[in-house]
Amino acid sequence: MTQLRIGFFSIFCLFLFVFSSFDLKVNALPIKQTDVLLERIAKDFSNKFCNGVGFGLSQESAVSFAMKENMAIFKKKKGIENINTKDLAEKVSIAVVDKCGYPLNLSEDEFRQTF
Repeated sequence: MTQLRIGFFSIFCLFLFVFSSFDLKVNALPIKQTDVLLERIAKDFSNKFCNGVGFGLSQESAVSFAMKENMAIFKKKKGIENINTKDLAEKVSIAVVDKCGYPLNLSEDEFRQTF
């Protein structure tokens, strides 16, 4: 009976030793980190759009300019492929309306239609 206990205990220790060496962390991008990336993209886009309109670009040209610039900046960021485009469009439209929507007489729905 004691040999059986010692055998089970040694097998348990062996399994514990073997499986403790594996890294069981999930390599997925946390939701919070995705939200932070969404906020950064929306803020950067709204800055570029509002500055473009301020420099005399049409709203369509400013959208095009801001999209191209953001694509170049954020294309190599970790987790960019996990971003939901619908969420991104919503965040961007809110950021643009908050930053310069009043002088341009824009609402979120109107701006979202320009995408």
